[in-house]
Amino acid sequence: MTASLHRLGAGSAAATYYTTDSLREARPDRRDEYYLSEGGGMWWSSGETVVRHDAPIEAASFRDLCAGYHPATGKALVRGAGEG
Repeated sequence: MTASLHRLGAGSAAATYYTTDSLREARPDRRDEYYLSEGGGMWWSSGETVVRHDAPIEAASFRDLCAGYHPATGKALVRGAGEG
């Protein structure tokens, strides 16, 4: 896995960064290979959290969390949820 460090912003900008990859988008016929090459992601959490530990990470729930919404209920988790 390769990581590059730079400011991501927050909310939908961060969700877009993590769920979109220019190399993957350049080859739509190979999208499955991109996701399967490293295996699916799993949530790592402890205590009272909005995600279940060891549950698979789904793009929709990740986008909801980045936007400040609970992935299961859709309720706002923070003030200004959905902004920016």
